[in-house]
Amino acid sequence: MLFIQTTQKSMRNAIRGNFLKWRNGKIPYVLSNDYSEESRTLIARVFEEFHNKTCVRFVPKRWFHFNYLHLTPGVGCASLVGRVGGQQAVTLGEGCLTLGIIEHELLHSIGFWHEQSRADRDDFVRINWDNVEKGMEGNFVKFSWNDIQSLGVEYDYASVMHYGTHAFAKGFGATLSAVKDVPQGVKIGQRIAMSEKDIKKINNLYDCNKDVRNDNIISALLRLIIDIKNML
Repeated sequence: MLFIQTTQKSMRNAIRGNFLKWRNGKIPYVLSNDYSEESRTLIARVFEEFHNKTCVRFVPKRWFHFNYLHLTPGVGCASLVGRVGGQQAVTLGEGCLTLGIIEHELLHSIGFWHEQSRADRDDFVRINWDNVEKGMEGNFVKFSWNDIQSLGVEYDYASVMHYGTHAFAKGFGATLSAVKDVPQGVKIGQRIAMSEKDIKKINNLYDCNKDVRNDNIISALLRLIIDIKNML
């Protein structure tokens, strides 16, 4: 789930421009004292997943950080999209403390909308509007490529950001259905962990490959300096 503010149309450009990206991929956070030690350990594990697979870094908030995430056990699972300024709530309440759900909400906070919001979604899924609970239609909004970008990654049925087939259903019927063959073993709407394409999109959005190249250049220069010193 995500928070949507009616005055934040610019948020639809969050993953296209730099304004709502976290500077240098560093994301300060505060963790509510109301979380149990077990929950804090799980959240730390999720941070480590991001650190191991992307260049995004979640760092404890310090006094000079004006923009930061406040992870709190409120009602439900929710987050704004991108860096919106000041203290920014990421709500992880009862039933939300699983690895995949935490990743889902943090992906919102770093700049990602739901997968089925993509401009090309109709080529991959069909929204069964008659099965959508009244008043919940807004959860199936589709953005144009003027609002969002694909980051060069094709549509992903396996994304941790994809709704399940019965999300916001008013009965037993599916609210969305795949119109292409779903890869074997893939469950649409899975909340186990980020998919390979999720990880690739994060790395593309935050220019992680550029960071790796820069690190390699710096390492090479340091080795050269050491070699020169050893020759003197």
